[in-house]
Amino acid sequence: MPKLENSFLHSVSVVIPVFRVAAELPFLLDEIVELFTPKATANGHRFVVEEVILVHDGPEPKSAASLQELAGQRDRVRIVWLSRNFGQHPATLAGMSASLADWILTLDEDGQFPPDALGALLDNALQHKAPVVYGQPTGATSHPLWRRMGSWMARSFFSALLGTQNWERFSSFRLIQGETGRAVGAYCTNETYLDVALTWVSPRSSSVQV
Repeated sequence: MPKLENSFLHSVSVVIPVFRVAAELPFLLDEIVELFTPKATANGHRFVVEEVILVHDGPEPKSAASLQELAGQRDRVRIVWLSRNFGQHPATLAGMSASLADWILTLDEDGQFPPDALGALLDNALQHKAPVVYGQPTGATSHPLWRRMGSWMARSFFSALLGTQNWERFSSFRLIQGETGRAVGAYCTNETYLDVALTWVSPRSSSVQV
């Protein structure tokens, strides 16, 4: 058991954009439910997931029904409904705007990242006083090739444009200070690249391998 260094309990909102309900989503939600009970990080910081926000990114009736069923079977899970398909980043921003906790954890619905790595991200954020921490996979993800290419092209574009390698740490697995995330969500449009917007509010970020 990690030694408790701080009795403060950090609350976390988990935001998951959903376009089509992935087969992995029910299992991902079950893993997150385990974090509804307070846990301690390796450095002794206490945290608890207070809510899960599923953002329905599009008007697909079948996906909507599946999402309602999944949310209805679990406590602390609610849905933000979007009128049409806006894309992953706008959907994530919408969920961040609706969040209530001290921290916001963003996740893909396909279970590429383990929710219990939240503790490592929180330790890193507190150690480096970073309002934004990205989880970096230790190996290649199993995302489709078109999605990995899209992410690579976006990161390469911003690296060339701004002359920095910091963009390479971008990942959909992020821990964001709640106030920072809600500030970004309050003024961004549906054409905003989320990670760029985060640098406007918080130029300092960190990353950790998970």
